[in-house]
Amino acid sequence: MTRIADGRGESPPSSSHCSALRLNSVPPLRIALHFVRQCSTPAEPFGLSSEFQLRFAQPPVRRTASCPQGFSLQPRCHLPLIQGELDVARTDGFRRPKAEVAATFERRHGTPGKRSAGQCGERNSSVFLPNNAAYGQMSPAHIIISIPMFLSPTKGMRAMKSTENKNWFQSPDITLPEAENNFHSPSKEFAPQAFWFWDTTLDRDHIVRQVNAMSAQGMSPGYLQDRGTKRYLSDEWFSTVRSAVDAAKENDMPIGFCDEVGAPCGVVDYRLPGERPYLTAKSLKWDKIDVPANSIVSVPECFFCVAARRDAQSGLLSSDDLSLASGTEFTATGSDFTLYCFSFYTDHTHGGSTVNYLDHRLGDALEEMVYEPYQKVLGDDLGEAVHCVFLDMEGDYGYKLAWSDDLAAEYEKQTGRDIRLWMPLLIEEDVQGLWGKARWDWYHAVSEVYCNGFIRRTTDWFEKRGALTTCHTWEDNLYAQALLVSDFFKSSRAVSIPGIDSLVLSTLNCRIFRETQSVAEMEGRRFMCEMLAAVGWSITPAIFKQTANAAITWGVNHFVLHGVSTQTAFERISFPPDFYEWNPYWPHFHRYTEFVKRASYISSLGKLVPSAVIVNPMDSAWALLGDTAFDEKEPFHFYVIEQHKRELVKYGEKVAAIDAAYTAAMQTLTRARIEYMIADGCYMQAMQQDENGRFTLNGSVIETLILPPMVLLPTQTMQAILSFAHAGGRVYCLGELPSGSSEKGMNDPAMQEMARELGSLPNVILAENGLDPFIAAGEITSTAKFENGAFEMLQQHRKIDGQDVYWLANNTGEIHECTLLFKGAKGSAEIWDCETGKIRPVYSDETDDGLLVSLTFNQYEGFWLALRKERIEVSKPASRRVLSTLDGIWRMSVPMDAQLTFDPARTLILPQEVLDNGITDTLKPWSKWNITNFSGAMDYEADFTLDTVDPGLEIDLGQVNFTAGVWINGVHAGDCFWAPHRLSIAEFCHPGVNHIRIRVCNLIVNATKQYSEYEHVWIFGKMTDEVLTSGLIGPVQLLSKV
Repeated sequence: MTRIADGRGESPPSSSHCSALRLNSVPPLRIALHFVRQCSTPAEPFGLSSEFQLRFAQPPVRRTASCPQGFSLQPRCHLPLIQGELDVARTDGFRRPKAEVAATFERRHGTPGKRSAGQCGERNSSVFLPNNAAYGQMSPAHIIISIPMFLSPTKGMRAMKSTENKNWFQSPDITLPEAENNFHSPSKEFAPQAFWFWDTTLDRDHIVRQVNAMSAQGMSPGYLQDRGTKRYLSDEWFSTVRSAVDAAKENDMPIGFCDEVGAPCGVVDYRLPGERPYLTAKSLKWDKIDVPANSIVSVPECFFCVAARRDAQSGLLSSDDLSLASGTEFTATGSDFTLYCFSFYTDHTHGGSTVNYLDHRLGDALEEMVYEPYQKVLGDDLGEAVHCVFLDMEGDYGYKLAWSDDLAAEYEKQTGRDIRLWMPLLIEEDVQGLWGKARWDWYHAVSEVYCNGFIRRTTDWFEKRGALTTCHTWEDNLYAQALLVSDFFKSSRAVSIPGIDSLVLSTLNCRIFRETQSVAEMEGRRFMCEMLAAVGWSITPAIFKQTANAAITWGVNHFVLHGVSTQTAFERISFPPDFYEWNPYWPHFHRYTEFVKRASYISSLGKLVPSAVIVNPMDSAWALLGDTAFDEKEPFHFYVIEQHKRELVKYGEKVAAIDAAYTAAMQTLTRARIEYMIADGCYMQAMQQDENGRFTLNGSVIETLILPPMVLLPTQTMQAILSFAHAGGRVYCLGELPSGSSEKGMNDPAMQEMARELGSLPNVILAENGLDPFIAAGEITSTAKFENGAFEMLQQHRKIDGQDVYWLANNTGEIHECTLLFKGAKGSAEIWDCETGKIRPVYSDETDDGLLVSLTFNQYEGFWLALRKERIEVSKPASRRVLSTLDGIWRMSVPMDAQLTFDPARTLILPQEVLDNGITDTLKPWSKWNITNFSGAMDYEADFTLDTVDPGLEIDLGQVNFTAGVWINGVHAGDCFWAPHRLSIAEFCHPGVNHIRIRVCNLIVNATKQYSEYEHVWIFGKMTDEVLTSGLIGPVQLLSKV
């Protein structure tokens, strides 16, 4: 709401498309009006939402400026630009210094409080200024206006409590010099965070110790979750949470919590629905009664009954004659009819949660039972130290044909139709073809109630208190998204930080990431990934690096590691790995967290630079998924993501084929390093045409649209595709074009005409066999081209401060040397090394075609490459030469103070002679000394002699299984977490004899072989020779750069 003069107002959320501008401490404050074109319809009123109260500290200077063309509220309208010294005061009394703030007015489509089908406006305010608003008469004394604000970490500011502050420390408008200043030590908000499982009795001392230990290794304690304490929401629970929060504050680490015991959320430790039976999830099942013409049948007792006339020729239903059968008897007058008798049932064994997410009263219950008690305990720390709340949504909106009164009301609001009347069309087809529309309407109504009701309501509750929300639903495939989430894009927009769940090694596959990445980019938000769950104890440092490289490529910048347990009984850890002290690599884990923090920081700046857009085909999946998919007689088997019994659904295989083409397009473009985003109907409407006639999305020029096979689209989406094609953009059709629309059903002549028109254009290409031939022909290209040394490189292209920045990664175990041509670029290049935090220029050549950059990638190396516009001459990189190889005798010993302590009875399985006397030998795997079930650390010591100390002196440890710390002459020289195990050591050496000690740690998997009895929750991973081989293998070499 916006109130003029009295300075009061409520804070509805603003549009998700508001451009966010940073808050910089430079007086005087100026309010500039920015206009955002959101659609091509005639001018509508601008909406204002309230959040910050701006009061003038001195009389303002009023200026006027003409409205941009197409945005006038009335002919020749002028809006005031007011300049003056202002004092920014939060409505809750929180104050900030004078600063420059930009306020965004937004153009709205439709009438207040109502949105057209397919329009993206989930966060839009329903309050509008009237068309005849006399702007010149507005009093400037007290104006409440929505101002998206982000704080730059360079200023050392903490985030303000704000319903608009959804992206703490993400600064889209940051300059590259500012990013450079922050790069070595970004905010801890970018550090990886733990999924922290409280799965044993509450022990405050132990929990505080875990916070300190995780913080020391650079990992936030992250999201605490009750996994079986039996004390959830008790006084003991909250006092322990308070201790954890205080410990996190002492370590200056962010902390959050999960709002439920395990998953899915919403059951309040299974107190619901028991304590409030009206919240029990319910679904509709049906019985069919075929009624021959002119006969009479009894109508059985049921929730409701729909009579559907059969078409005489086709035998299909006729949607022209659907009616509610009231009374106890039904007469089939003149035609054959079928009665659909619907009744309630519950199925919590095959479905997700036991509570009804489609009932608004669930939100009431959660606020009362969970959120308000948390707020009472946390006080001002909610939204400050407690930065984010994790909604673990591994459930569904409801089982199969879910029901609630709220759903019925939403459906009628959207369609003007009683939801009951068209229920038979969710099960059977009709001769008019409205069955596709009927299903689309149902899923769309579900998405509004589930995504913009339950999930959005929770987000709004926390954002109003300064905290964020993140969650994942089900991202795996179109089939699962439709039947579990309804609208994956909408659910992702409903949280502050959209996210996904990447189990095992699925992080290496782009498929489950790209949709969420697109939402995060379009909304200007962070991207969360819960990752590495159930990889097993055999996880290696190389896997850590490979998955981190891939996640950054896919746009992730909020890493949540699954998990850390409070268990002190090692054998009771479930679904490992457990990223904590059990692991011998733990002392060196900070190398991983530092890498992730720096890479995530840069990934959250600026914008992705896509040149292609894939149109999301969920509209077709909605139209096709009905019949058996809703039938309670064919229950889902375990996870719907596995698509069991898909073949029983009439068009289940067609949905799978659409998904296969859709997925193949993502993977093909990713392999070719072509940047792209995925657009649902909302984002297709957000495409704009610039002054040169080119279409842009989120500021990037889009050259290519890719259409998966489709059977139905909203008319507005097809119109946007057609406009793009008529403007000269390339369109690749991977299969059939839609013949139906969400407005008219499966047989829409207008949609078919648009499809024919689209297909007739010369720049629209049929690509039923995929995109590879067109990429090979150079029709779709990457902005970075291999001139030599090509390999399967990972790539993400961003623009920060108007300059091109690339994430480049080698996810192989081989070293690669190459030359890349960055098309059209001029100037110079520099590597932003996320492992060291250092920035160094690299050799490059300017050519007519662009900038040639010579690069060497070590094993699993990933870095940001910034292309500077200014030219800096750099010499070709020096090569390394071997000064000497330390291939003699080493002294090995077992440092008892560095060993694992989780189970002394089973851990130190070593020959007694090794424990007593150590080993003197050349380098070889531990197994050669009969050390096979030992997990821990071993020290290697030797001496070497230097005549002089080269300033570029390095030590390369060769093969290390798996991590190492190095001391030179008693001084710690550094740690190595993954290959190459190489360190600069010149500052620690002197001429003459030098002493080296290398502490090598293997993996916990060697010791876990003793725990085979726990296989029901115990995941070893692959116990190959590669992961079981332990020790310093070498060769250890001293290197010098020449």
